Amino acid sequence: MAASPLDAAVGAVRPERLARDLEWFAGVRRDTAGPGERQAAEYIAGRLREAGVPVEVHEFDAFLSYPIRATLDVLEPERLTIPCLTHSFARATGPDGIVAELTDVGDGQVERGAGRAALVGGLATPVTVLRASRAGCAAVWESLGATGLPMSRGAVGAASCRSWLLA
Repeated sequence: MAASPLDAAVGAVRPERLARDLEWFAGVRRDTAGPGERQAAEYIAGRLREAGVPVEVHEFDAFLSYPIRATLDVLEPERLTIPCLTHSFARATGPDGIVAELTDVGDGQVERGAGRAALVGGLATPVTVLRASRAGCAAVWESLGATGLPMSRGAVGAASCRSWLLA
């Protein structure tokens, strides 16, 4: 009996080839609409063609957002500036930023952050940001756990968030 297409595909997987593919991808910067993204698409299309899969690459115009920089400036109990990662499609604060109390909402109760900067646990996913926005949070700052930053979870103080604020 002939193998099913799935069985044939699984049987064709070679760990050494997967490792080479992963190594290739790890070495290519793939910014949206940048040259690395095109190279990655061509690489994948080439690998599929090698396997006999018909490929057609589609391109389209898209609206993109490229946040430039972000910081969290802790004003008290001691001054501290923390570089932050920015999120696409987030409204900038303007040159003066905002000043708001930083409130830990890591338990998901974003309503407690209304009028404040909300410290969320884990990634500030689109759903989390939407919920925080609807709850009236002035800003969102994500905590990924052991960051090595000299701020413990649950700390409350005045903070100025200078980017990736809510619309």
